[in-house]
Amino acid sequence: MKKYYAQKEEFLLLSCFSFWNQNKSTEEDLEKFVEYCTSDKSYFSVLQLTFPHLLRYIIAAIALNKTLHNNRNFDLFKLVEVINRKIVNHTDALTEYISLLHIEYDF
Repeated sequence: MKKYYAQKEEFLLLSCFSFWNQNKSTEEDLEKFVEYCTSDKSYFSVLQLTFPHLLRYIIAAIALNKTLHNNRNFDLFKLVEVINRKIVNHTDALTEYISLLHIEYDF
């Protein structure tokens, strides 16, 4: 069982690093990664247990992705839903900013 979670942890970390290279990552890749992190129970449990701070990097990758802002096909509200449900108990300045912007002020 430890090996199973270790593989999931490694996948999440390596996937997150690939999105910081904007020349190679695509919009569809980012959508798939966020879908894995928020919808798949096994990946989401790994995110909750071992990497609650990874949510900050996912939000930053979405906010800083230039092609994403040009097309606006991606739905940011999946991450807002995760923050709103308080499933991940990690808060920092970036998650707090997204929470205020999209939940409290509904911008």
